[in-house]
Amino acid sequence: MTPASVPCTSSEDNFIHGLDYPPDFLSSLPVLLPRPAPHTPIRALSASQFTSIHHAATASHAPDHVLFPFLHGLEGENEQQKAFFSVTSDTTVIPPRFRGLIWVACEDDDTPSSDDGDDSDVVASDDSDDEHGSDGGDHSFGLDIDMDIDTELDLDQTHKQGPPSSPHSPSPSGPPPKPTDLTCNTSDLATVPHMHPVQCRASRIYTNTTTARDRSASVSSSSSSSSRSLRVPSPSTPATSLDSPTPSCMPLGPSPEPRPRTAPLIASGFKLRELLHFNAEGNAEFIPLRVPDGISLRNFDIQVPIYATLSDIVVYSRRGATRAAFAVAEKFKQAIEVRAGSRIPYNVFVLDATPAELRSKLKHLLVGPNTINFAQREKDEMRELTRASEILTVPSLGQEGDKSQDIRSWTPGLGQVFLGNVNDVPFYTGNPSDPPLRGIDLLDSTGNSPADGMGYDVCIECRLRAPRPTLGFLLSAQEHLMELERRWQATGAKGPRPPPNAAAIVYLAFPLVPVVDEMTLFLEFLEKLLKPNSQRRLGRPAKILIWSSDGYTESSVLALSLIMALRGMVLPEAYLELQVAKQRSFFVYEADVRLLKSIEGRLARDRHAKLPSPRRYLSGPARTKSPNPDINSSAMSASYEESGSAPISSMRRPRASTSPHLPSLVDDHQVWFDDPRFDGSFPSRVLPFLYLGNLNHASNAYMLHALGITHVVSVGECALIPPPECPAGMATQGTTKQSSAVGTGSSSERRGSLYIEEREGRIKVLDIKGVCDDGIDTLEPQLAPICGKVLVHCRVGVSRSATVTIAYVMKHLGISLVEAYLVVRSRRLSVLIQPNMRLMYNLCGWEVKLATERAADDSERLRTELARGVNWPYLAREVHLLNEKYLHM
Repeated sequence: MTPASVPCTSSEDNFIHGLDYPPDFLSSLPVLLPRPAPHTPIRALSASQFTSIHHAATASHAPDHVLFPFLHGLEGENEQQKAFFSVTSDTTVIPPRFRGLIWVACEDDDTPSSDDGDDSDVVASDDSDDEHGSDGGDHSFGLDIDMDIDTELDLDQTHKQGPPSSPHSPSPSGPPPKPTDLTCNTSDLATVPHMHPVQCRASRIYTNTTTARDRSASVSSSSSSSSRSLRVPSPSTPATSLDSPTPSCMPLGPSPEPRPRTAPLIASGFKLRELLHFNAEGNAEFIPLRVPDGISLRNFDIQVPIYATLSDIVVYSRRGATRAAFAVAEKFKQAIEVRAGSRIPYNVFVLDATPAELRSKLKHLLVGPNTINFAQREKDEMRELTRASEILTVPSLGQEGDKSQDIRSWTPGLGQVFLGNVNDVPFYTGNPSDPPLRGIDLLDSTGNSPADGMGYDVCIECRLRAPRPTLGFLLSAQEHLMELERRWQATGAKGPRPPPNAAAIVYLAFPLVPVVDEMTLFLEFLEKLLKPNSQRRLGRPAKILIWSSDGYTESSVLALSLIMALRGMVLPEAYLELQVAKQRSFFVYEADVRLLKSIEGRLARDRHAKLPSPRRYLSGPARTKSPNPDINSSAMSASYEESGSAPISSMRRPRASTSPHLPSLVDDHQVWFDDPRFDGSFPSRVLPFLYLGNLNHASNAYMLHALGITHVVSVGECALIPPPECPAGMATQGTTKQSSAVGTGSSSERRGSLYIEEREGRIKVLDIKGVCDDGIDTLEPQLAPICGKVLVHCRVGVSRSATVTIAYVMKHLGISLVEAYLVVRSRRLSVLIQPNMRLMYNLCGWEVKLATERAADDSERLRTELARGVNWPYLAREVHLLNEKYLHM
């Protein structure tokens, strides 16, 4: 008999959302502990029955208006929060008629045992009671509860200190079990560079102890500090206590199989200490609700204690049906009865299943290779997005044209620059205590092979407080590379020099905010390495890796400067070269744009000084002629004033050549780059055709053209605002190309307008109205129709538009909510997405809907699809933990 996922419809007053059971389902279950009406008894569940109710609870997504705004903490004492949702001190808060499902692992499992461990606490026979002198005493109290957050509760171990009548025996102690290695096949990953989500890739292993220690600091780890215990007294049983003899309906007979070292654990579950606490009298209660001060729509940290009071509880032990599991169930029953009153009756179950049954019948629900570690997956997604890729290939001296620019792989005869993150840096794997380079073949590419995606001669780390490179240090680095070339020639081998050993790579550091003179000196040094001549005796052109810890912020200034210097580009062109041509996502802080403009001006002056005639410089690259004769070319360029220098009046900055995406009425990229709405960074590229950004991104229409964006989805924030110079009547009538042409006066008249571009048919706009980021409005009805090649935006680009983008990624890639959330989160780069709770809950319902559509009439596939997701309290807790490290920095 299985529970129904569709609630009954007897009347609106009796309607219960969420998990609903057939009328005869609960009555058919074995009763472990009877309770007087209106309370429900503790019942036993088989593995098959738990699978059924787990599926029913997952498939039954209650409408968001049922749980919200209650989940915002209306039962708490935050009067500001309640007033925001129109709840006054005189208002009676009625809990929703909703039934969720939470499963709790009995924490006696956290005390490791050997493969033939002691399972004497398993409810196996009446002899076990006699052996401990038990006469059916109280199983509810006498527990020492370890409350340290880094140490799991051990009910068995602490029960030995309880009253003499306790039927429990201690479990042997030992070291905690090691976590399961999470690996999976990645052969099905698509080949589009850096734009497809990680599928549980195995982490790289570093043998260098210093490097491994440094990198481990950026990976989530558990504390090893000593634990502290809160010893709960053993009070006498109150009138409402749950004292009973050992339940006769628990399984008898042979003892369950010994627990292996890696016992089965059901995913998305909780522990007792995360849901209950013990009051001064020693009675179990749900953890009190403490709503943070102020008004917040993102109190994910309070979802677990709230949702637990609205759910049925299933207690299980990974060792089988143990007495400790029944004792934990009693605690939850006691807490539920304390919370009775206006709530519907909630149930407590004990899972009657051996470890073998858990592995066979609940295989799709257990923690395993498909289980996602939120923090680690976020790091993996970011590392994959920013892994090393070619951003600049320089032709050798004497090579005609620029035919090498499309080369992406390691090519010996060409100078190449790669941009990456800390995981891409080759490190010496030998004994760090050995003298430098002793006994090492410097020409052995061990640890730095191109076959492993490396092969670098120089690695440059960009960081905020890096030491400034001196001329002497750069000359020493150049001499080191010349020595490598001499050794290679001495071998008599033919062909270009192979990459050096990881111990022989030139490692440099470069500051995030350099002086302009330092930058130009450093760029000249790199150009010499990338374009060697016979006089320099450097041999083949160098391979250079520019890297920073995250791979997209601190390294962006140097990467863009190098592209400008070696490609002869101006700053907007360098932006597009990196973002569009090289498909490399990056982030530039607004404060760094001024520095980049200073470097751009210095490079322009240096190029101008080397040219035989200013006229040749001013001619610039070929560009499309503007069809509008009224456009003054001098108005399309700007004079440049370097910080701390006199104005440059003898020359003009060269204009960026026209992109084929720009409308013909605009003849350079400087227009969108100098637009005050451009803050220095593009919208975030989530997929090759999908961008996530803010209102300013959507309003800068010429930037959208430069990126090739043809569709815009506005979520609750309309970007279709007529420009100030809009002719009368244009707001209600169609425009012509003549009327939409940019003006010749102020710079504001030359800014792109999404309003005009949409009416000219060059950009399509879907405007989703009436959706505010207030925790009240829902996006549930709007998720399905959004599709296409688009920029999705709201005002800031972190909540409403992020929700729509996550929904699109879920549908397009066929992945779970958790995976899509982490993909979008990592690809938003330095902007932290924060969908409010109601919108995140909408995504849970969207996941159920997509799973149902993909499964069609295949019930087994639906079960598998839904098993990939996580329940609401677990999702909320993990999101809170991810956000906490950023919000409290």
